[in-house]
Amino acid sequence: MSSQVTPSGSASISGIAVLENPRQQNDSPKTLLFDAHLFCPVNTALKIDADNEDEDDGGKKSHTPGILASLRYFNSQDLSFDEVDAYFITANASLHLIV
Repeated sequence: MSSQVTPSGSASISGIAVLENPRQQNDSPKTLLFDAHLFCPVNTALKIDADNEDEDDGGKKSHTPGILASLRYFNSQDLSFDEVDAYFITANASLHLIV
């Protein structure tokens, strides 16, 4: 049985992210995994309206869409990530499908 590799791709994203739940990867003590919440600013025409009322928005509460991701970080400088905080990040992702 042989596998075929389909076309691959990659993407980069930069922005403000809240990093939570830092944990070490088992096989590499310097590699950390995070839950990341990235904010995606959009113009007001694209905001998602909720049923809740909000005084600042004429009776409609708007939510800005975001991305939830699991990010891997090689912590070469032994930085401390004890508290939940917002960071400016640049992340690269690649996709290789094997069928």
